[in-house]
Amino acid sequence: MSEENDYEEIREAVDQAKEPGVFNILEVLQGRGYPTHTVDIYLNESAIYDLSVQRGNLEDLDKSLVKKAETEKQKNEREKIEAAIKQAESEIISSRLSVFLKGITEGRRDEAYRQAVKKYPIEHEAPNPMSGLLGKQSERVEKESPQRDTLFTDLLWQEHIVKIVDSDGNEQLEFAYSTIRTMRESFPLNAMVKVNEGIEKLRASTALFDIETNEDFLAKP
Repeated sequence: MSEENDYEEIREAVDQAKEPGVFNILEVLQGRGYPTHTVDIYLNESAIYDLSVQRGNLEDLDKSLVKKAETEKQKNEREKIEAAIKQAESEIISSRLSVFLKGITEGRRDEAYRQAVKKYPIEHEAPNPMSGLLGKQSERVEKESPQRDTLFTDLLWQEHIVKIVDSDGNEQLEFAYSTIRTMRESFPLNAMVKVNEGIEKLRASTALFDIETNEDFLAKP
């Protein structure tokens, strides 16, 4: 997706949140009334792979027919491929989940990070002994912590996700930490990426929303 399309989505989310009858400065200050974003994810990886394969088969068949009449055998093959494509598409749609996300304040994001640091404190690499010998001040290098990063992301998902709806319209509105952890352990990679991208897009939307609502609020007598 282009940067222009990204900005258009961010702009749309902010405008919707500021629509008359929706915006309320007290709700904003309390971390409510922020921009929202919905991400559709698909969990049936097998069907997604099958769809890709069958579309490739159909493309190969079309290429083989350039300037040639389709034989009966090829016609039957086409029908089988098209049926397989429809079946894969149906299975993919059945596995769809719509994840409803809502923006959060930077304060709540910072609190999530503090919780992650409290659980997995920041540590630094040992200083380079050569720096002391050369009379140079050793730069403190923070150690990487995959556990802290994982916990921080888990907490962000828990903060941002407000509802998940399946393809039949069933809804889940509450998400314990254990549920979030299971989701992040079980979701296919493409679904994880889409949710993370949605959260980052909402962060940009929320920043713009904060700027504009503060300006609007301060401009009023």
